[in-house]
Amino acid sequence: PGRAASPAPGAASAADLDEAALLRRVRERGPLADVVARRVAAAHEGAARARQGWFPDLMLGFEYQTIGRAPMPVRGSGQDAYGVQVGLDLPLWAWATRGRVDEAQALVRAAERDGEDALDRAEAAAARALFAYRDAARKERLYALVLLPRAAQLRAAASSAYQAGEGTFLELLDAERQVLELRLELARAQAARTTALAELEALAGAALAGPS
Repeated sequence: PGRAASPAPGAASAADLDEAALLRRVRERGPLADVVARRVAAAHEGAARARQGWFPDLMLGFEYQTIGRAPMPVRGSGQDAYGVQVGLDLPLWAWATRGRVDEAQALVRAAERDGEDALDRAEAAAARALFAYRDAARKERLYALVLLPRAAQLRAAASSAYQAGEGTFLELLDAERQVLELRLELARAQAARTTALAELEALAGAALAGPS
């Protein structure tokens, strides 16, 4: 019962996470980056379709007609007829086309601006989560490797002193309380580290397992 809890696997690897590489991955290859890229691409496609309104549409047609023989002898009677049609549809309402093009280009700029803002927020969230991860891992090591072993030693000393009649029961209870409180703080640090790591992996779109 006096044994201190050991840090979870991976706790000592918090400092090994490369912040620059992690933030770059969130911005360039995370799930949000894919969503932003699709939205910007869709806006560009809409702008391209709007610009097509400036160009005339060429229309081609082919007609074939079967002709039966005339009751009277006529030159060419019974020969089928062929016809080719060529048309050109000119964009006469230039102002309307210009309006559609301007609107589509504005949507492109908005998609790019909103995408950059969203990626900035994701990058900032990743930086905060990484700080929380490192801070929780630091506390986890402190509780597990320093404070809990020391508190366990004090509890053992208080227990020995109480059994020898040299200490009070209140001193023993206080030593036990310190051990329990530190175990609780260790559990909180472990939970905080796990939560921060889960957020980092969600933002990066990949597992970030470090060495144990």
